[in-house]
Amino acid sequence: MAENKNQETIESKGKQINLDYFGILKRAFGMVRYHRYLWYLGIFAGGSFTSFNYSGNFNGFFNQNKGNSASAASTVNTIDSSRVWEEIVKWLQANWVLVLVIGIIVLVLVIIFTLLSIMAKAGLIHAVDQLSKNKESSFMQAMRFGWHKFWRVFGACLLVALAVTVALTVLVLPAILLWFIKPLFILYVLFMIFVAIFVSIIVGIVFEYTLRYITLKNRGVVASIKDGVGLLKSLKKETALVWLVTVGIAIACGVVLALAMILILLVLFLIGLVFYIFAPVAAIIYGIIVGVAFIVGIFIASGFVSSFVSTYWTLCFKELTA
Repeated sequence: MAENKNQETIESKGKQINLDYFGILKRAFGMVRYHRYLWYLGIFAGGSFTSFNYSGNFNGFFNQNKGNSASAASTVNTIDSSRVWEEIVKWLQANWVLVLVIGIIVLVLVIIFTLLSIMAKAGLIHAVDQLSKNKESSFMQAMRFGWHKFWRVFGACLLVALAVTVALTVLVLPAILLWFIKPLFILYVLFMIFVAIFVSIIVGIVFEYTLRYITLKNRGVVASIKDGVGLLKSLKKETALVWLVTVGIAIACGVVLALAMILILLVLFLIGLVFYIFAPVAAIIYGIIVGVAFIVGIFIASGFVSSFVSTYWTLCFKELTA
């Protein structure tokens, strides 16, 4: 009964809301600009976890004679592949302790970054809320608050991930059945892509609202998801405009960062080239330092964008539900 009354209140307010979208955008930029710890929260909240993927082609045969038969090439490739696989298995068996240790370290790192990400999601929203009320906040205060909201945010992430998985499964199954009817398969895949994009946008918006109901309104997981869906339904126009502004933020920041990266890389490359000409060893050291600094810079830039977008969502949410 109380929940229905809450939904009615949202719908009644939706007819009178007139957000100053660009005014809120300016406030969000000001907060992120002057409170740098929001960037660090944004790094974790954005789920930034760099995975270094190595892909190699283990092929010891280079066919220079185009006249060789396809069967001969296939036989050589099969032999090479089997030898490579045998070598890999032997190495794994001989170094299983090292593999186990590396696996445990990776698992621990994944768990740690997942914990920090979930805590930072709620912590960033809380920090912006505090700053909007002219109250003190800090990185550690935000993370402590995020810890208190950990299980609710984790539950919301789990339910949303489950919903997305079910939706994708339902979408993919007809494609499998249509595999042998190529024209229908192609048409359905195009339709599936369109639906998947639309669903991902809707789910993403509901998730943003859900996080803020959990964090700012102290609601439970299921109630927050329901309220998020209700807010989206009752304020379609306002929500669409908020979302479009966030897309604009992402595109603008992406273009600026891409241009800046190209310019910086060009300058650093030229400096490295000079080092290489006169002192190759110094060039190697320079390359390592620049590489580390560049990775750190990417993390910081991603934290800025993530915190900027999250701050904008939080300020808009507060106006929509005031």
